[in-house]
Amino acid sequence: MTRASWCRRVLALVPALLLVATGSSAQTGQPITIGGVWDLTGPSSAGNGQVARRAIELRVEQVNKAGGINGRPIHLVVEDEKGQPTEAVAAVNKLINQDKVDALVGFTTSGSGQGAMPIIERSGIPWVGGVSAAVFSTPPWAS
Repeated sequence: MTRASWCRRVLALVPALLLVATGSSAQTGQPITIGGVWDLTGPSSAGNGQVARRAIELRVEQVNKAGGINGRPIHLVVEDEKGQPTEAVAAVNKLINQDKVDALVGFTTSGSGQGAMPIIERSGIPWVGGVSAAVFSTPPWAS
């Protein structure tokens, strides 16, 4: 998959995530906090992680300039999973427990996604991301 194609796919997912996030709480004027987890310094950083981060940042900027979602600005908190499942787990735990995110987006590698998925599932926080079919074809997500 080309970088441009991957970037378009990520951008296409953002509106869905933003819609899910708005349904999670009442309109209070408080920011909607979205946690982003990508490989920003590891082996996939230049080709995918940095591109995905910038794409999401641009979309968040556009939405905020247009007044946010129902008057609520979006606040993006970004963590580096370094292309490592253990780092992804630590990043997701921080975003959920410390930053109290309303939704999550990201993962650059399938291994990172697989490592963090049990935590995300237990939290009940909506997640949108692009990973390979390996994540969904291995237990417990395989049908």
